[in-house]
Amino acid sequence: MIRLLIADDHLLVRESLKHLCAVYGGLLPVGEAANGVEVMELLSALEVDLVLMDMNMPDLSGEKLIARIRALYPELPILVFSLLNHPAVARRALRAGANGFLVKGGDPDTLVDVLHRVAAGERFLDSSVAEPALDLR
Repeated sequence: MIRLLIADDHLLVRESLKHLCAVYGGLLPVGEAANGVEVMELLSALEVDLVLMDMNMPDLSGEKLIARIRALYPELPILVFSLLNHPAVARRALRAGANGFLVKGGDPDTLVDVLHRVAAGERFLDSSVAEPALDLR
């Protein structure tokens, strides 16, 4: 069972992701956060196997949140799940220390597959941003 921390500033997205976890199994949402400050508070209180986070949230978000998580929890996998399908956004997430980047809007099977893969230690980059984002200079 993968213990998942869901971080997105939209309640509907968080609720949908929790429902998806219940339907597919193998994923246990142990916490949810609407901003980066809440993410950090929950990480200090919960056992988490994977952080699924949006890039843009109030307060602490994006690269700063990824970097802070990475500094305190260097082995914790982070999957960015974002509407922003621009290669530069994916590149910034990866440079900051994210293990994967998936664009919102795909099918649930893909999301569940990617969650399992990233939790298992694989890296993932959505094909819609892959080519340009790989230039990490």
